[in-house]
Formats: sequence, structure tokens, C-alpha cells
Amino acid sequence: MTFYMKITPDGRIERITYTTTGCKAEPGGWIDGHDFSTRKAIDAAGTIDAAAILKALGRFPTDHHHYATLAERAAENAIANASKLSAPT
Repeated sequence: MTFYMKITPDGRIERITYTTTGCKAEPGGWIDGHDFSTRKAIDAAGTIDAAAILKALGRFPTDHHHYATLAERAAENAIANASKLSAPT
């Protein structure tokens, strides 16, 4: 699972897209369109975590809970990369 973030000039997340090679149960789409991350300042987006993802998804198959951890890691990587790219030089 890989996330890509478009950051506005003022440092806010404008859009999140993702790719995955896993099953359709992955929660990437939830993060993609959820207010939990979009329109937030990039430094405030770090609140995306596996527990919050599972809570927001509601009923989610127990044997797929590890996907929330994968989504959390992918989001953390995207935030770190976007922060580096949007940092003033």
C-alpha cells in the first residue's frame, strides 16, 4: 500500500491517492477520502493510526485488522515524504 499526497502551498493536504496490490478489504480508500487527513495541515495529519482507522471503519473482519497497520505505515511514509518536499529550502 502506497499513499501519495498533494500538498497546497500553505502546507495543507489537498488530495490523497493510493495504490495497493492487496485485497479490496484494505482501508486505503477510507483514508483517501476521510476528513481525518484531508484539508489538515501536513504536520497535524500524523493522527492517522491503526486504532483510529479500525474505529472509523466500524465492523471490519478481524482477520483483516493488520491492513489498518499497513495503512498507518503507508500514511506515515507519505506524510514524511510530503513534509520533506513541501519544506522551505
